[in-house]
Amino acid sequence: MPVAPEITSFSLKAGTSNVRKVAKSHPFHRYGDLELRSTDNTIFKVMSQRLVDVSDVFKNMLEIGNSDVTVDNKRKFLDAANVINTGLSTPELEIFLDLISVAKPMMPDVNYATALNLFDFCDKFDVNKRVRNRVGSELFLRAKLEGFQWDLLIWAANHNDLTVAREALERMNNIYFLIPSMLGADGKINKKLFWEAMSMLPAAWQIALLRLSLTSSHNLNPRHMSVCRDWKGLAEKFQPV
Repeated sequence: MPVAPEITSFSLKAGTSNVRKVAKSHPFHRYGDLELRSTDNTIFKVMSQRLVDVSDVFKNMLEIGNSDVTVDNKRKFLDAANVINTGLSTPELEIFLDLISVAKPMMPDVNYATALNLFDFCDKFDVNKRVRNRVGSELFLRAKLEGFQWDLLIWAANHNDLTVAREALERMNNIYFLIPSMLGADGKINKKLFWEAMSMLPAAWQIALLRLSLTSSHNLNPRHMSVCRDWKGLAEKFQPV
């Protein structure tokens, strides 16, 4: 016999109702003094000190927040109902918590979209290099294997991160450079025109990239341009001004 869904709120206005999705607790992460919420409304209970140890942003949030946690041996009084929305899916948040919970964390094999979400989370919350570098290594590998070098380059431009930009360019090749692949909102590959992708970069980045990647083929045909073949060398020289 089917079980009726639990209704947490209801509006008596004619023709309208407001049924909120009930949060569910994670079956493993059930103990801790801080709650994190995934995008599918799963609640993870974690020890706040573990997050403080790996993230200055979490440390600052908890120091000025209003729930009951201990930070730097100082007792803070926070509202226990306060939940932090992570923007990560349940599997992604599981991976992150695994990475910060063991002495020698191992980054699992994931697809580009998952690696990018985790890397973006590490960037947003200023997670330490020990964790960020492990996520980054997987991200750079997946960008190359799945052909998302342009997508990663644009992420780097939006975050003004030259280190990540050079990692993306080092893994570029001529085919993916001329036929850019972006990550669509549905997680699928979205092909772009070359100049459409180029226009997504800041002007200084466009100029620097075009100067390094395209050269005139005077010996062959003055109307043709040659595309760079030494992407590692290009990445080292890439310095927008």
